[in-house]
Amino acid sequence: MKEGLAPRAERLSNWDAESCDEVVYLTKTYGLHFAANARKNDSEDLVIIEIDTDLLPDQEKLLADEDALWFAWKAGVIKPNEVEEYIYDQPQEKQVQWFAGFLEDFSSLGCTWDWSLKTLGNCTYLGIIPPSAITRIVTYEAKTGWWVAFHDPQIAPSNFKFCGAEYEATQLVVAGRLDQAKNVKMMFPMVLGLDDIDEMCRAHRTGLQTFEATPALSV
Repeated sequence: MKEGLAPRAERLSNWDAESCDEVVYLTKTYGLHFAANARKNDSEDLVIIEIDTDLLPDQEKLLADEDALWFAWKAGVIKPNEVEEYIYDQPQEKQVQWFAGFLEDFSSLGCTWDWSLKTLGNCTYLGIIPPSAITRIVTYEAKTGWWVAFHDPQIAPSNFKFCGAEYEATQLVVAGRLDQAKNVKMMFPMVLGLDDIDEMCRAHRTGLQTFEATPALSV
């Protein structure tokens, strides 16, 4: 963490649809899900890294997530003339990869990082996230898969529309922010309450580091 969070670059992607190697992926909803998939093996701890986007040095480097773009294209929000014709005949993972290569282009068309967060709960940052933007690091033991009891999301705009607030509140609890989580307005009652989830998290948490916020330098 001394040098910040860097894109995966030449490291292999964790997904069938290869992710963009120039961005860091951010989420306000699926932190545990992505942390579980990022592990090299099941015995590794889950690591949740919280950042404050207001502390990033270049706000223009915040971009949409390619999955949000793909869903928008399938829903007709992104028009046919805004994509290359050949991708229509490609499998889904290749289509998603195509969008990953044009994140900046679609940002200029209105598919911004903020739009992406509101559509799917995810966004990206082009380049390295400096240590000064990291506000908290939380780790959890993961051998038993305990988090699946309350966090096993289906990542799609249709599900996010109804469950996004629940996922957001849950992620705040995971980050050790129960009081803030209780201020999130949810569409439906949760099966497990936030206090119950907090108790589970405390039982499996192996570390919680907080860092003093550092104002971003303009570029």
